Order: sequence, then C-alpha cells, then structure tokens
Amino acid sequence: MFRRAGTLNKPPVVNMSLGDNLGPHDGTSLLERGIDNLLSTPGRAFVKSAGNAGADDIHAQGTDATGATVDVLFNQPIGNNTPDQIDLWYRGSDTFRVSIVDPAGNARGPVNVGAVATLNFPGRNIVRVDHRNNESFNGDKRVFITIQPGSAATIAAGNWRLRLTGVACPGGGRFDAWIQRGPPIPRFLGPHVDSVRTISTPGTARKVITVANDITRGNGVGSLASSSSRGPTRDGRQAPTLADPGQSIISARGHFGSADPYMEMSGTSMAAPHIAGTIALLFQKNRNRMQEQLRQCLESTARMDAQTGPVPNTAWGAGKLDSNAAVNCVPSPGITPSSPVVCQRSVVVVCSSRIAACRPSVATLCQTVAVTRQPSVATLCQPSAAILCQPSVATLCPTTPGQGCLASAITQCPTLAACPSAVDGCPSTPGGCQVSIAGCMPTVTVINPTVVAGPVVARPTGTSTGLPPQPALPGTAGRTGAVTEGEGGERATPELPPEGYFEYDEGWFDQS
Repeated sequence: MFRRAGTLNKPPVVNMSLGDNLGPHDGTSLLERGIDNLLSTPGRAFVKSAGNAGADDIHAQGTDATGATVDVLFNQPIGNNTPDQIDLWYRGSDTFRVSIVDPAGNARGPVNVGAVATLNFPGRNIVRVDHRNNESFNGDKRVFITIQPGSAATIAAGNWRLRLTGVACPGGGRFDAWIQRGPPIPRFLGPHVDSVRTISTPGTARKVITVANDITRGNGVGSLASSSSRGPTRDGRQAPTLADPGQSIISARGHFGSADPYMEMSGTSMAAPHIAGTIALLFQKNRNRMQEQLRQCLESTARMDAQTGPVPNTAWGAGKLDSNAAVNCVPSPGITPSSPVVCQRSVVVVCSSRIAACRPSVATLCQTVAVTRQPSVATLCQPSAAILCQPSVATLCPTTPGQGCLASAITQCPTLAACPSAVDGCPSTPGGCQVSIAGCMPTVTVINPTVVAGPVVARPTGTSTGLPPQPALPGTAGRTGAVTEGEGGERATPELPPEGYFEYDEGWFDQS
C-alpha cells in the first residue's frame, strides 16, 4: 500500500500503490488537497502508481446540449452479484436530468439536481441515484449511482443506459464518468467509452508524481503496457509524469514460508517504486529539494524514443525514466535555500544559458539564489551579470535610465554610490545592492526585458519556495437543507459520507 524509501532522519519518499476510480479526478478531493499540502515543505516526495485501467473501459466522456438526450451505455457481466458504482461529474454551470434504463428497456427517473432517489426495477434490481449540486470539492455537479442486485440473485446482465437530458448547458455540457473497480466489473461501451482520464485518484493531485508501466521484460519490450492508465486529469493537466519498468518485475515476497521467497508481479504498482528509489538518490544528493523541483528533473531528463513518440503525451508523460540523468540534474548540496553560498558557478551556468531568452521557467530555477546570496561571494557571480544587464554590465545601476539596465531597475539601487564596483552583480563589500533584489531574483525587472514599468517589490528573505501559489478552491461552503426533489437545491442525507466515497481496501491495489 505505502512504501517509504530511505532511513530514519532522511527525507521521506512515500510510494503509494493503490488507487480509486471514484472522485472528480481534478485534484480537488480532500485526500488530494491534503497530500498537496504536505508536499509544500522541502525534503518530501510522494509517488503514485498511475493505475491499471487503461484497457478496462471504466471511463466515458461526452457532451450534452440544452434539450438534448444522451444515452451512455455500459455492459453488466453475467452473474454479477455485487453492487457497482458509477461516478459522473459535470460542470456546475450546466444542469442535467438523470434516468436509468435496464437491459429490458425499463426506464426509471428522471432524477433532478439536488435529489436522491431509489429506483426499483421489474427484475428486482435497485439503483440509487444521488444527484449532488455544487460539490464542495470544486463547485461541480456530481451523479453517484449505485446498482445493487436487490432481492434478485444478480444484477441483470446486458447493456444498461445512463440517460442524460440537458436542461441547460451554457458551460458546454461536458461530462466524465468512471466505473469503480470489481471484480466483476461493468464496462462502458461506444461511442462514449475512452481510455483517457483513467489515472486513479489520488494520482490526479496537483503535486503527486504519477508513474506509467513501461515493458522491459517479455513480449512488447520497449512499449507501454496496455493496462497502464492514461491522462490527462479531468481539468486538463498533463499526466502521468513519466514511465518506468513495471512488467514482470521480480522482487522479495512479503510472506513466503516454505514457498519461493521471490515473486513476479506486473502493473504500475511495480513501476512506481523505481521512481521512488530514484528520488531517494536525488535526496541523497540534496535533501532540500521540493517535490516540484524533483518532478522537473525527472521530466526534463526523461528519454524519448520510437515507442514513446513525441512527449509529453497522455500515455508516457515526459517519457522513460533516466535515473542517472535525473540525479545529475539536481544541483550540488551547497546550492540550497539554507546555504550561504548560493551563487556558485554551477548555478550561474544553468541560469546564464537561459536568462537571455527570458523564459518564465528561469524564475523558478533562480528564485532562491537572490534571496539567500551573500555580497561576499562576488567573484562567483560574474558569468550571470552580463546576461542580466546586457549590454552595459559596467553600469548595473545607472544614474540615467536607458543605459544598459532597464529604467525600472533604478528603483533597486537609486544612486551609483550604492553599488560600488558592481560590475559582476554581486557587490564585494557590505552595504551595496540589497541582497534580496540583486542577481537572479525573478521579481527583479532586469531578468525580463519585456517588463519595463513600475518599481520592483523584493520578496522577503525566507519566503521563496520556487513554486506558483495554489489557487483558491471554489465551493467551500457546507451543505444545508434536506431536499429530495427539485432542480438546483442542495441536500444533506445522513447516511451518506459528507465528503464523498473514498473507501479504500486492499483489493484496490494498482496491479494487474
């Protein structure tokens, strides 16, 4: 279930090899938001298997329109005597009515937004439809369906229909639905079945590193396992992160007694630990890396070949893991937010080769350099100064606008006397340019020549993380009012968990 790479007093690397097909798949569930919050601290990493639903037909997607009706077909296998769940999500600005049609053509419903209905079918099967309005996760609407045998021995085999009628669809009427895993498991049918967006939660969290299954043993070496779940996330973010060996992996058996102490297994649960082990090596080199910095190294060094095709894509992510290149990508241990010597030449080389292009990604790479650098290490900063202040590096802070540095840079060092001999951007004497705004600080205008107006506000020392701020999530208000019928109403049902259906058990491991 969970594995941790490393030892005590070392940065933790958590590997999670289980998942759930339920939830919004957009990173807004409580579990995913909680994991993201834990990853806001350096020295922590979380790796998740992408899942093995790529060929299981558990996802359907499509669009509805105002006044139109769409039937989403799914097939129930013969002899299924266990309840099945379908979780459908659509935009909060749209409104559907939901009906269920059994294989014999018996229709029950519709169930309006805000209603919870128990639908009884002639074959004695029971279907419960919970049509939620303004989910607290994300403000979207959710239709949670439970199909039970009822008093019958099994659920009626054959093709069922989830019927969606568009009441008002100003948001485009897009919907996504997932079937929770069995066995036995129903399968969506055409035309709405699709293998994309099949990564299991919490693999759709914003910061989690998700791993696909690359075949390195047996048939199809070099290709992606057909079972490996695909991205993107429901909100359109790139996923999975990258791929690693997960087919026919041999490792130690947990409990073997007199049996063979080794066993062979396949699936993304076998691929993810390879990434977790690589991250342990990255932490061994530099324990203060953030999760997003680890991801950047893994993605930027991943290999592309004929099997992956152009990357990134929704099957391979950034490509195949290259552990050695990923380790080499991590800066040396001296280049950390807590180190007093952060303008080392190795950092300057990374920055100077990209700053001239003024790419936004440079800000993330250089952010901590400006916050913690010391004026006493002036000789180490020389290569970057020419890039930051081209073409007049001798006048980093000119007294007249337009002489080399941008006009707005004058607000950083109002007079030439404040920056004596600041040719290299790192004054050699205390009292020169402010430490927090000289050099590679992303909020300093001189880094990006396209921004020339307004004073520069320096980020306070110690607040730099190198990560973009997390946007606020809509719909955080609690549910009020018990509504059993009607559109647009919200309801509270005592027997339902207030925050959704995330119930894990050991049968949900992401392994084939």
